[in-house]
Amino acid sequence: MNSEVVKIRGLNKWYGRGKARNHVLKGVSLDIRKGEIVSINGTSGSGKTTLLNIIGGLDRVFEGKVEVDGRDLLALSDRKLSHLRNETMGFVFQAFNLLPHITCVENVMVPAYFSSRGMSKAHQRAEALLEMVGLSDKTNEHPTELSGGQRQRVSIARALFNRPSIILCDEPTGSLDQSTGRQILSLFHTLNEDDGITIILVTHDNSVSDRCSRVIRIEDGVIKSDKTQELRRFDPGEVESHPDLT
Repeated sequence: MNSEVVKIRGLNKWYGRGKARNHVLKGVSLDIRKGEIVSINGTSGSGKTTLLNIIGGLDRVFEGKVEVDGRDLLALSDRKLSHLRNETMGFVFQAFNLLPHITCVENVMVPAYFSSRGMSKAHQRAEALLEMVGLSDKTNEHPTELSGGQRQRVSIARALFNRPSIILCDEPTGSLDQSTGRQILSLFHTLNEDDGITIILVTHDNSVSDRCSRVIRIEDGVIKSDKTQELRRFDPGEVESHPDLT
């Protein structure tokens, strides 16, 4: 539980040039340990999503040192970085980022196209994941036929496809109602408890942060607070049975 899966030292990030240059992250340093559920919160423009993108290797234009799973992101070739992302990280986005022209099971299988996994086994894995998130009856439907909560569950299944040790989430409940959001957070708690997955999520919602084991607040590109707290899991009565998720 004490091993570091993310290590950041002196991270600086700018956007723009000249007089329009914007210093988005200002000397950020932090460690994230295996098995934590970390909330990175702050107002719009605080730098929280930029930080998440850098941790995920989606943005490599920065100064400083960022290590994920013991590997320096700036030292990796594009190929090795892609392999790290595909094998170690899962991504969950507010907008779901599902492909509308293919089925749910095919969406979950997308990571298989970037690995050596056979398609038959990949299909079985995708079906098992959809069953795990409560969508076994939606395998052959398209994302456009699903509710917001169902689409987010498909995106979580896709994120889990390669058995990642880290899941990165950008406003995972931002497009959902409160009841559905609780269902999604409860699922994250289960993944963390059962599989030891480290979960790093960006949010501006304090009710989401309250359900994490650690809360990092960013203001104007600087870490203003970093506190650990007891992880508050949902009681069975707090997570309502929701028709959109069954």
